[in-house]
Amino acid sequence: MPASTENLETGQRIIITQQIPQHDKVWTTRMEGTVVRVDQQMTGAWFAGSRNDRLWLDRLLVRKDDGEQMLFILDQYTHIRVLPAPPSDTLADQAETSEDAPQTADASSKDGSE
Repeated sequence: MPASTENLETGQRIIITQQIPQHDKVWTTRMEGTVVRVDQQMTGAWFAGSRNDRLWLDRLLVRKDDGEQMLFILDQYTHIRVLPAPPSDTLADQAETSEDAPQTADASSKDGSE
């Protein structure tokens, strides 16, 4: 696998950019999402001298925020940027705050005291 995929793990947020060179221009595709899977898979095409006499391609499955999944074939024109993860203590604080607020309100209204 290319060096750019060695550090990828399931659940990481990434931005992937792919370019397809044309005669007089370049087509560029950019997508942000979460890594679902990174692996090598055989193609149906025969390629002499490769493992099991098949051509193996690096593939990256990414899930967008809306749930759509896209499969990318990685090549020399692919750039992957790993986004920083949100701080875990911030997420824990938000979860605790949201859990505590309804319980406090419910307890005071059940007792009849305010």
